[in-house]
Amino acid sequence: MERLDKTISTLMNLTRSEARRLIKIGKVFVNGEKAKAFDTKVDEQSDITVNGEKIDFEKNVYIMMNKAKGVVCDDKGKFPYAVDVLPENMKRKDLFCVGRLDKDTTGLLLITNDGDFAHKVISPKNHIEKCYRATLAEPIKEDDIEKVKSGMTLSDGTVLMSADIKVLSDDRKIVKFIIKEGKYHQIKRMAGAFDNKIEDLHRERIGGLTLDKSLENGQAKRILIKEAEKAFDI
Repeated sequence: MERLDKTISTLMNLTRSEARRLIKIGKVFVNGEKAKAFDTKVDEQSDITVNGEKIDFEKNVYIMMNKAKGVVCDDKGKFPYAVDVLPENMKRKDLFCVGRLDKDTTGLLLITNDGDFAHKVISPKNHIEKCYRATLAEPIKEDDIEKVKSGMTLSDGTVLMSADIKVLSDDRKIVKFIIKEGKYHQIKRMAGAFDNKIEDLHRERIGGLTLDKSLENGQAKRILIKEAEKAFDI
């Protein structure tokens, strides 16, 4: 059970004082009756309406985003935060990104308010696959492919697990990386280790969850927890 003012604040992306004002002026009904107290207890079974519109009260939500370039995965910088650029009908105060994509990396980003789920997805011990499509500045060499597949040690001593890599273009500049860990700037650092550079990077898949091709750059959609859990086998 949760306080009514907190619930409205979270679900409608309002401040707590804005939520309380709606209750005070009689715009909030719970199970058909006008709410009179800010601390009225509600849960997922409660029928809540605000200004005559029913509010979806879901404890946990799961969102798939096709992240655009220039969008970041935390709210501490000067660039647009992924949660803040969601459509208004998806915004909630308790949402956060599951892991991170670099500012210039596009593609599949998960957003949720379920901390347990997020931990399972990003925990290093689970070795969940992440698939990226990369454009390189220079053609990749066979020796470099073998380095990736056998496991690399970076110049700073960072040891990487073996990863898979597939060449997708005749000029050998477009490749697919499949990694089972998510170390800081990992793919960019891998390319740098064999004197190459990532010019474009797009995440296509996490675990068994593939980016919906109908989502255009920057768009997002809700997914079901059943779909998410099945994709990650958790």
